[in-house]
Amino acid sequence: MNITDLLRTILEGENGHVEFKRSITKESAKDIVAFLNTLGGMILYGVDDDGSIIGIDGPIAPEKAVEGIEPNPFNKVEYEKMNIEDKTIIIARVSKSQRMYMYRKTVYMRMGTMNKPLSIEDILEKASESLLLRFDEMGNNKASIDDLERELVDDYFVKRSEYRNVDIPETDLEQKLQVIGAVTDRNLDRRPTNAGVLFFCKYPQRYLLQAVLRVSFFRSHDMMDSTDNRIFEGPLPEVVEQACAFIDHHIPLLSKLESGNISRTTRKAYPLMAVREALVNALTHRNYFDSADVRVFIFPDSMEITNPGGFPPGVTPDRPIHKPRNPLVSQYFFDLGYIEKYGMGLKRMKQACMEFGLSKPEFVLREAETKVIFFASGSDDIHSRILSRVDQEGQITSRDIVNMFGVSRDTANRYLHKILNAGQLRRVGKGRSVKYVK
Repeated sequence: MNITDLLRTILEGENGHVEFKRSITKESAKDIVAFLNTLGGMILYGVDDDGSIIGIDGPIAPEKAVEGIEPNPFNKVEYEKMNIEDKTIIIARVSKSQRMYMYRKTVYMRMGTMNKPLSIEDILEKASESLLLRFDEMGNNKASIDDLERELVDDYFVKRSEYRNVDIPETDLEQKLQVIGAVTDRNLDRRPTNAGVLFFCKYPQRYLLQAVLRVSFFRSHDMMDSTDNRIFEGPLPEVVEQACAFIDHHIPLLSKLESGNISRTTRKAYPLMAVREALVNALTHRNYFDSADVRVFIFPDSMEITNPGGFPPGVTPDRPIHKPRNPLVSQYFFDLGYIEKYGMGLKRMKQACMEFGLSKPEFVLREAETKVIFFASGSDDIHSRILSRVDQEGQITSRDIVNMFGVSRDTANRYLHKILNAGQLRRVGKGRSVKYVK
């Protein structure tokens, strides 16, 4: 960082990634912990809250700022010393970490310009996002082994034998459940694991309210007018089957006149195989510590499948390595034939869409949420209308698209993003004056 960049940062003031401190104290550790646990950031020591440069007097000991942090943040904090008008400023750059850090036994996260101490629920969710805690392997304190259905357990072992060529154990029910991790035995208290409840309990939602899948159909992206809503409950395989059947029955049919043919061909707007893959992924990799459910929103031109929980650390849509947040749930779905090969789900989803004549699904990744968006073939017509509008008017804005199609600003920006990536439009201007031209 040079002097110009430093002055610009100070002029812009404190925000979610920048903190000003008059001096380095032990309490500075709260800021470092908050940045480590969130998205990283920068701390400027020797700058007052109002942006006044006061400098640091006396001996400078940056190591004081990390005292009391657990675990030790080693290479996650880098320091730089700069002088402005004979005043010393220490810049601490804090990198985001996948681990969870504490100061004096309290976990902090950055919320705007504040450092928020986390509740037990927040800590569990953070630990799950970092893969430090496995929800599916934990025992469920509300359920007992008697709540697991023998019929579902027997069906699982039969299907596992058929799909994976694994012999059915010749043991009693409890031993079978223990072999596959469906029960846990701690302090002589044997209980089902959460994975066992999700697959082998007739009604898991009695013990895990968040384990539902919600499907809603809307006339437009403003979501003001819903045409149908359904909530699916039961063991996870049953949720997948019922939701897929419902979606397949309700998604629109598209009619198209193929080149060289007299009659029109009719097909579904989306490949069901890709939708099914996305539903299994959402239920497999969601963060079950989060109280939100898995949601499917179907619009006239697109389908969105959203699950609580971001991608595991080191995993991206372009690098879909096998790193499950819920390894038992993943294993059970694999044994039952819902997952054909580890790490191939996203590739199969993309391939199915391309073979169907659709664009690849779009992945919207947030720290605590993952969204997959499928675009119907009719979305190409929307792109054509956008380009036609530019031909007529010479330009277009996201607000124009919102008004043209009755979609949200986010959806309008997604349309524009796809056209920009195709090189058919370019962006000019900044802020509210942004326009798109050819």
